[in-house]
Amino acid sequence: MITNIYMLVCIGLFIYIRFIESTKDFNYTALKLGAMYPPKIHEKKEYWRILTCHFIHIDPIHLFMNMYCIYYLGHFFESMMGTLQYGILVFSSMICSGLITYFASYYSDHAMHTLTLGASGVFYGYLGAVIGLALFRGGNFVSLLQNYLFMIVINLGFTLFAPGISKSGHLGGLLGGYLYIFVITQFF
Repeated sequence: MITNIYMLVCIGLFIYIRFIESTKDFNYTALKLGAMYPPKIHEKKEYWRILTCHFIHIDPIHLFMNMYCIYYLGHFFESMMGTLQYGILVFSSMICSGLITYFASYYSDHAMHTLTLGASGVFYGYLGAVIGLALFRGGNFVSLLQNYLFMIVINLGFTLFAPGISKSGHLGGLLGGYLYIFVITQFF
């Protein structure tokens, strides 16, 4: 349920940005709709961008790749965890991804003036959750990690070495998913 709604909102915003909005300045429209842009948070206190940036895509390939990953891993986690816990996993991934991206702007002029958007932080949250489940629950989750290990390594390599990728957003999402699993397995 949450996965489908999340995907529909992302796709709907993409359609609006690319085909309905009268201006063809996609970055401007993404910024207007809530993409992460640290000066807007610093100067105007628009903290909601920490979450809303995870719904916005302007490139069709970026949208497709994120929706593909969200569809498969999202449905897997939602059916395994239940709606409430899954919703908290998604929220934790978004919050960590957005906050780390925002705080990176204090240390990097490039991060300060970069528009950041996309659902990748949530996808990386799923990867962090896979790692956390294997470490803290063991059993079948170790096999799950082994199945996804190649994907995790490839995605981390892509994040670290490809230009134009939000390293802070991806690593923040990974941390958010991992920390959420740590908390629920250690304290609940």
